[in-house]
Amino acid sequence: MDTFEVQHLKEPTEAQIEEVSDMCSRAFYEEITHKAILGGDWSLHPDFCRAVTRATVLEGELYIVKSGNEIVATASWFGPDTYLFKTKEQRALGYDEVFDKISHEAKYWNMHTSLEVLVKLKSELFSDEEKKKRWWLNNLVTKLGHEGKGYATALIDTFYDKIKGDGMLIGVAPAEEINVKKYMAMGFKKRGGSILPAQTGDFYVQIMSREADREQKRS
Repeated sequence: MDTFEVQHLKEPTEAQIEEVSDMCSRAFYEEITHKAILGGDWSLHPDFCRAVTRATVLEGELYIVKSGNEIVATASWFGPDTYLFKTKEQRALGYDEVFDKISHEAKYWNMHTSLEVLVKLKSELFSDEEKKKRWWLNNLVTKLGHEGKGYATALIDTFYDKIKGDGMLIGVAPAEEINVKKYMAMGFKKRGGSILPAQTGDFYVQIMSREADREQKRS
């Protein structure tokens, strides 16, 4: 039986940042959202994933699963008052350099198309009160070759158990149906979604959440 531990990685070493970033880069390769963000330029993907990891450590919360000495899964979260790459301090940790290198079309998509669709969806699908209590899940990654061992569920359950006493909830926006089904199995419910146009290929983004009323229905 596999034994593992969920940890909140508050002060990661450089080696741990690289390990988490590399795991995300490999797992998200060819993923449709990352493809749109980068305008299809996968040479920038390792640097983008590293920027996400560093920004999460600065102003979000980074969780990992360790099996022995190996990091085998990770999740990144941002609380109600912030979000990924919101501040110049976050963006200065690698994102600005990536943004400078992506195409003009990808810049426009990141600054306008994506924001307009997602802001509208989140505004329509969450009440003002819910927005004050919402933690956003940006990344949930299991290391390739280690899937199906319960690591992702452990990350979700551990974090949800931490915040649910304060009436908080988790939001997530998967863009692939296989991931929608996985989140539903972990207690998330669909709220709604929309087609997100992208030069690299339009896709459907599904807004989902996990909160107390869903837990009561499962019990």
